[in-house]
Amino acid sequence: MAEGGLKTEGIKAVDELSRLNMALDISHINEQGFWEAVERYRHRPCASHSCVYDLCPVPRNLKRDQIDYIISRNGFIGINFYTEFLRGQRTAYIDDILDHIEYVLERGGEDVAGFGSDFCGIQYTPERLNSAACFQRLPEAMAAAIDPAWAEKLAGDLAKRSYSEPHWSKKRAAVTAMEKVTFRARARDCYGAIWASPSSRNARSWTSSASGYRPRCCSPCHRC
Repeated sequence: MAEGGLKTEGIKAVDELSRLNMALDISHINEQGFWEAVERYRHRPCASHSCVYDLCPVPRNLKRDQIDYIISRNGFIGINFYTEFLRGQRTAYIDDILDHIEYVLERGGEDVAGFGSDFCGIQYTPERLNSAACFQRLPEAMAAAIDPAWAEKLAGDLAKRSYSEPHWSKKRAAVTAMEKVTFRARARDCYGAIWASPSSRNARSWTSSASGYRPRCCSPCHRC
């Protein structure tokens, strides 16, 4: 990633995004640029396809204080499916995606975490999750989830909210309409998989506690 913060044109761009109520996506910006951008931006920031640095320390991933800041601004963090960002290698698994989501949840991101697959831009994908056609396997891995509201959020409601609420410009209306179709299709597949799944093998779920969401195994533990 490039070094240094926002240049003159970058500052102008962020200010214009704020003026127009358009999205600021910080997934591809370096750490210094991140802080300079979000501090100027007046609305909710979005990391549309990023992972967690503490779990996989590559420059492209978000550090803890960045995640906490996005949560404090009620933004959106879509977990990227790229294996190099999940595990730092070419091989990864659906459980790795859940690990990154779990991390955001534990930081208080129940209303912030979601999926940011980046299928159109990544070279390596997790096992059994090589395209959008396999998307239903994510909720299948969470088949024992007991909180329907959380399942709906994770399946698309949060991202749909983040991409379509009025705090982002109506000039995105055409793009947002396409995104809504995509999210609804994904959510429909996910909900069906959650409630139709005949088994909870190899699944994990989250339960609410005073300290936030925590993982709960529902089969012999091999990850958590």
